[in-house]
Amino acid sequence: MNRFLRIGLFYSAMFAVGCSGSSGGSGSSQSQDTGSGATTGGEQVPDTNPAPPLSNLPIDSCSAQPFGAVGTSGGDIVYHGKTITASARHHATEGCVNELDLSYAISGGCVLDLKFRTVEGGFSSAWALQEASFQGSADCGSILPESMMVPLQMDTGNSVGSVLGLATLPEPALPGCTEAPDGQLLGKIQLSGKDGAGNPIVFNLELNFLGFRGTIPSEPGTGTLCPSEPRTCQGVSCGKDYFSVDCGGCEEGFTCVGGSCEEGGCVPEGDGNSVGYHIADVTWKTSEGDNLNLHSLCGASAVFMIKVAGW
Repeated sequence: MNRFLRIGLFYSAMFAVGCSGSSGGSGSSQSQDTGSGATTGGEQVPDTNPAPPLSNLPIDSCSAQPFGAVGTSGGDIVYHGKTITASARHHATEGCVNELDLSYAISGGCVLDLKFRTVEGGFSSAWALQEASFQGSADCGSILPESMMVPLQMDTGNSVGSVLGLATLPEPALPGCTEAPDGQLLGKIQLSGKDGAGNPIVFNLELNFLGFRGTIPSEPGTGTLCPSEPRTCQGVSCGKDYFSVDCGGCEEGFTCVGGSCEEGGCVPEGDGNSVGYHIADVTWKTSEGDNLNLHSLCGASAVFMIKVAGW
């Protein structure tokens, strides 16, 4: 018998003894602890070292950081690496976060306050932007005109918002930190107010590049709803969706009309200036200072415009 065959037989014999559970010819069974509270000898014994139950992170250890920026017609206001104050409330038995308050700031100014709440939706509960306010200052950067450095409040009918990425708390009845590795905001806000001369002003913000990371302190609340995750680009294959998220463009020869790519449509350069031809794109400034492109209305059955010049 060669050396390798003898070694193979030796290990085969050891394996047979280990499987039978016998030692030295005895027929007695050897019981071994598996580490999970069960034994191989047929008798269940309690686990003396159970895994600790999940618990909330201590509320005094919560820490969140802002990232990203809000978009305006003049450029971005960058909150990345600046200051955020955040607090939340969660369902007292389910543990889901259903209220969220955020306050973004730059060097103590350029403050954007947001309040999100959970509301009953068509098929499920959903996040909704309930309140928003903005106090502009020189800290916002050169993109913000001085006329906008006044208190502005959200126009509810022209604003929408939602939240992505908040974790459920394991101990719902207790306060703790909700984890948000990549908390993301969605939506658009129209803010209004009056400048120093008493003239009405409107200011639009896009939230889709603004978010937060880390952990946020949360207390058990009285809310009875748990929000579902918002879904973007639903029923939209191009252009912007309900949250003002960009859902892409169309292939050459197609135009985005009402969220769908349609053949033909508006021709950027135009091909004539009489009935039956495509009118070229034109850009105007609105009373709020935003750009308005004629072709952004492509596909509308009718367009009424009033152009006013001051002199």
